[in-house]
Amino acid sequence: MSKKASMLSRSVNGISVDQKIRDGSINGSTMSVAHDKDLNDWFTTKDTFELFLALAVDLGTEIKFEALSKMMGISVEDATSQINSGDFRNLDISGLSGSKYAQIFPTL
Repeated sequence: MSKKASMLSRSVNGISVDQKIRDGSINGSTMSVAHDKDLNDWFTTKDTFELFLALAVDLGTEIKFEALSKMMGISVEDATSQINSGDFRNLDISGLSGSKYAQIFPTL
């Protein structure tokens, strides 16, 4: 199947956003541009962190607690405990970025 046949292009606020036919996924970077949003801002919210965490748990993928603890300046035990308890009040998510998410959730 050619690349053209595997993608749909949709106009969103005058910007062409590609969507995969196979699974419906979209290009998040282009969608951010279409809505005049900075994708990096999305990574700094607790909702986004909770989404990645839920995906990792549901899919059974690895969570790198060592990377998270280093970024947050806390022990691995504290990072693990906070993630397992669902209590993120002491985690400063505001400094996370796409590349840091890739270190914490390497297979997502």
